[in-house]
Amino acid sequence: MKRFWSLLRFRARIVWAVLAAFLISGAIYFVPAEGNDNMPKHILLRLEDVGPGGQYGSVEQLGKLRAVMRMLQERDVRYQIAVIPRWINVAKDGTRYDVSIDQLDNDYISLFDGLLHGAVRSGAVLGMHGYTHQVGDTFREDGHQESGIGNEFYVPDVKETLTPQFASLRVEQGAETFRRAGLFPYFWEAPHYHTLPAQDAVFRSYFGLNFQADVQLNRNALYPQYSLARNEGFGSASLGSIYVPTPLSYIPYNRDVDIITNQLGKSDKLPALFFHPFLEFKHLIAVTDELGEPVIEDGLPVYRYPSEEKSPLQKLLPRLAAKGYRFMSLTDYIPFVPAHSVKVGTGKERSVELGDVTGKGQTDIVMWDKMSSEIVVTEGQFRGLRNEAQLPPKVWCKLKFGKGDVWTLFDGDFDGKADLWIMRANGTMEMYRSNGSEFVLSRSWNTNKRGWANMLALRKADKEWIIAGESSEGSELESFVLRRGELVPMASRPWDRNSPVPLTVGDLDGDGNDSLYIPFPHSSKWIELVPDTASLSWKRNVLRLTIPTGEDGVVYIGDFNGDGKQDVCFWNAEEKKLAVYQQTGALQFELLSRMGPWGHADGRLLVRDLNGDGKMDIAELSGKEAYVDMAMSYQSKRPAAAVLHEEKLLIEATR
Repeated sequence: MKRFWSLLRFRARIVWAVLAAFLISGAIYFVPAEGNDNMPKHILLRLEDVGPGGQYGSVEQLGKLRAVMRMLQERDVRYQIAVIPRWINVAKDGTRYDVSIDQLDNDYISLFDGLLHGAVRSGAVLGMHGYTHQVGDTFREDGHQESGIGNEFYVPDVKETLTPQFASLRVEQGAETFRRAGLFPYFWEAPHYHTLPAQDAVFRSYFGLNFQADVQLNRNALYPQYSLARNEGFGSASLGSIYVPTPLSYIPYNRDVDIITNQLGKSDKLPALFFHPFLEFKHLIAVTDELGEPVIEDGLPVYRYPSEEKSPLQKLLPRLAAKGYRFMSLTDYIPFVPAHSVKVGTGKERSVELGDVTGKGQTDIVMWDKMSSEIVVTEGQFRGLRNEAQLPPKVWCKLKFGKGDVWTLFDGDFDGKADLWIMRANGTMEMYRSNGSEFVLSRSWNTNKRGWANMLALRKADKEWIIAGESSEGSELESFVLRRGELVPMASRPWDRNSPVPLTVGDLDGDGNDSLYIPFPHSSKWIELVPDTASLSWKRNVLRLTIPTGEDGVVYIGDFNGDGKQDVCFWNAEEKKLAVYQQTGALQFELLSRMGPWGHADGRLLVRDLNGDGKMDIAELSGKEAYVDMAMSYQSKRPAAAVLHEEKLLIEATR
């Protein structure tokens, strides 16, 4: 145990400065923690070194770990778990311990995995903390053969640990172990942050979110660090990566929690810390029945906290509450995690839209090659790690792309597959139905229009669609009701739109009927255009939203956390930054967080549920680079946790 804490203190003092880091420094940005300007103060917590062994290697210890997790859940503490998926230790006599979370026929592992699954259901975010967090298969005097204590990468006397290939292998092994256990790692944390620059480049290829500092640039970073570089060389390419450090560090076993609380309010550094949950164990009390026998629940002994403030967390939580802090999920703090990229060609030669045209539940990439007239589809597979290979694109049809043509994708016949809709410059509207492997011409209409500048689809609750577009010269809004397979024209709405603000489709009131929104720049006042299919006209409403007037950027609407209410995202392309406002009540919005820089200044942003998990994600199509770059939402469904009240924290955790 002394060696463990000594190594941790040693780790915190070492600063690795290497020449290779400066070669990429032009693509790294340091930004202060943002997003807390009109909301309660937030803090991030990571439970460190949790794995199937060591301090958690028995059923009794798992019972205590469950008590810690339950206490955190009861007190609305959102937390992350840095999981070591395989635990290895070799004793001096050669005795070997080797247990991993994918040994599903092991009764102990069934209990351990059950805790992790339960934590995820309650809102915890899991990450991969190395594969074994140790090195070798023999006893070492320095203790590095033991998980949680040893280094896994950059061990000078073990040459294989110095290579990028070794780093890739370990991540692959860890990811497969998670997969077999039915779990998914949302972030990466290197053991002891002890890695080489080329290995960190490998980790960025697999993970867009790193819950640690970029140690090659500044291991003592106070704020999130954003990389904008293209990740290449290990699997499919991707764009950028985010590092979230823990500037508050941790609570050593022999220190009071004031080592954390005394740092708060003295600077604007990100309030984030990590904590070893086994430090709570000695304070927990076994629950017994009337005969004095241990109470067993779901195979684990039940433990409770004492009524007095004795444990580190019992002391820490009320003090944080008194200072006005509440715990935030890492994937709420970073609302969109940089993820996959799909190659689609450069801006001049292609037009791209996104939609589930295969009907398989994820968003597909549809690219119309203007030169070859081919429409090719890349089937979406976005539920794994970001560098996993995508399926090769397939040609679905050949259609000439004419100057002034616009198109979109939507499921006009409600068969679960998005269809291809085109408004030609001459006013002809064409619909090509998806059969899951190709687009087939189904209908065409002569609309007597002069072509459109854009094409929008609004869904109605009664299984009708509104197909709308601004006239090519921008003088009016033209539209049709798609009713039982026929186009019924609606009254045009003339306007003088000199503002460059684009029309945005959404359903902010949640009634199942889309509207068009025109946000006023730097204003909480929006115009809502509601299609009335009875009168075949548009009704105009003025909305006032609880969003600060200082927000800047193009507005996008979508249910980003899957709670059934649509939220608002501001995209400032010039600064490459986003701000997300969650809808907490009827047209009531609260700032969730800000992030960036990420993406391209010349990019076009699209909002889609890319991986089919019920949460809207974002994808950016650069005007210069040949990729669709994606960032996934793993935002919490639960409403923002209330500020913790001190009296609540004193309640004995026995219920």
